Amino acid sequence: PGGGAAAAEGGGEAGAAELTAAEAREVVEAAQAVRKAGKSAKQAVHGWQIELTVRANARGRGDLCVLDPRDGQKLHSVVAVERKLGLSSPPTSDAEGGAEAEGGAKGGAEGGAEA
Repeated sequence: PGGGAAAAEGGGEAGAAELTAAEAREVVEAAQAVRKAGKSAKQAVHGWQIELTVRANARGRGDLCVLDPRDGQKLHSVVAVERKLGLSSPPTSDAEGGAEAEGGAKGGAEGGAEA
């Protein structure tokens, strides 16, 4: 009997680890909805625990905590959840790429003028 429970638990974890793109989007949308509601709330979506704790005298501002069931990591922003689920890339690569391309063109023209 104990083995069956362990197998069932393992199956639940494997299901949580293999979210489809649609399920991942649902987790993100749920986190966004909880954040926008501005009220203390707790819910679970596809095994992910989403909780907002509103601060006293903060007029709806609070602390978001999303718990990844696969590794137990706590994420504290919707953007962090998107990144963890592969729905968004880190901004540094986009920002750096744009700055390098822009800086490279300017640097080449300025470098030629100075030399």
